[in-house]
Amino acid sequence: MGADALLVRTGDALPTARRFCSVGPRRQTRIVKPSRQGKFPYSAFTQACRAFRPTELLPAIAEASADLGEPPYSTQAMMRTPPWGLAAAARESLLYGNEYRSKPVDADALRSLMHKFQVAMDMNDSEASDVDFFVRLTTRLTYEQFPYQESMFEEVARSHAWLVEGLPDVETKVITTDSLASMLGGLSLREAIGATFFLQVGALQNEGTYRRSWLDQPNFAEVLKVYPRSSIELISSRLTTTPEGFRAAFAQHSLGTATMSRFDYNPLVATPFVDLGDTVVAPATRLILRTVTPGGLVLCGPG
Repeated sequence: MGADALLVRTGDALPTARRFCSVGPRRQTRIVKPSRQGKFPYSAFTQACRAFRPTELLPAIAEASADLGEPPYSTQAMMRTPPWGLAAAARESLLYGNEYRSKPVDADALRSLMHKFQVAMDMNDSEASDVDFFVRLTTRLTYEQFPYQESMFEEVARSHAWLVEGLPDVETKVITTDSLASMLGGLSLREAIGATFFLQVGALQNEGTYRRSWLDQPNFAEVLKVYPRSSIELISSRLTTTPEGFRAAFAQHSLGTATMSRFDYNPLVATPFVDLGDTVVAPATRLILRTVTPGGLVLCGPG
């Protein structure tokens, strides 16, 4: 029995009928252009995110993210609940939200929030008339959207080809088997990929959540023979942050430019799980497995 089949019956979260392991032709990515309707500033979107308690908004975002499944996404999905918009909402809530709010989170509220994201852009007329405007804008949108539309299986295959199977055949100074293991808490990249895959499947099958108690359930005995418990726990710890840790990581890596707020650093790319105390959620489920791809192991900024 496969890991995904066992993960459906965790008992700690409602299962879904999604299936993670689907292999098809290479997926094409599309850039969704933000609307300039009404010149809605990004700060207004941030304020809209603050209307909800983070402990209520983040689980709703995680569930919506997991429901999206694998790309290619429909045009309707990219307009109503774009995964990069969900990730941005999670970031703003963690950075600026608080628990002293009363606005309820439901499907309509989340769609309204994503509409605000779609029309939010800090752009003045002089910038739009600049000769390099198109290049700058498309670079920012690419950085924002492409990580959520990659074929993750092909990216993981590149990690295997370059850094697992191919690394012993070349002489390197910076990227070595030992340096990778040091970065991954002592695990080999092969072991880390397996444990991360487990976490990705678990989050997708359980509404964007992870519970350590899953590993105590009898139906996981066979799974743990393939993915050792120690590896899963180490990687889950490495990929999990707290709201305080999230804010500290943002402060360290933020561009610090108000007009670039929408495209600023999101700590979810390095720590896709957030421990909210009562639950651990993944507001951007596709970023979990991406942490062991070439694009996730080496972070590239928007330029």
